[in-house]
Amino acid sequence: NRSGKFATPGLKGILAAASSDQKPDATNALSIVSPPKKYPLAYPISTYTYVIVPTQSSKAPELRKFLFWAVTKGQKFGPKLLFQPIPKPVLVVAEKAITKIHA
Repeated sequence: NRSGKFATPGLKGILAAASSDQKPDATNALSIVSPPKKYPLAYPISTYTYVIVPTQSSKAPELRKFLFWAVTKGQKFGPKLLFQPIPKPVLVVAEKAITKIHA
């Protein structure tokens, strides 16, 4: 990784990368690939899993409800599958994106 350490793929390395101070760009995209040097445990090729959904749908209420569950209560299922729960700053970005889905 950028700090010269051989970080391992796993929950610890992914959490270190996800905890880095990456900010969303103008399109709301976030990247944790190759985080700054100050995160020596960060696995450098960690990434988020994205979903592509329409912003307009006749099933908008159901879609928003499911996506909100996925980024909140659904996160508890991640570690067993080697997915690290998303950090709070990412949750804020996700919630803003979910509110843009309408009928």
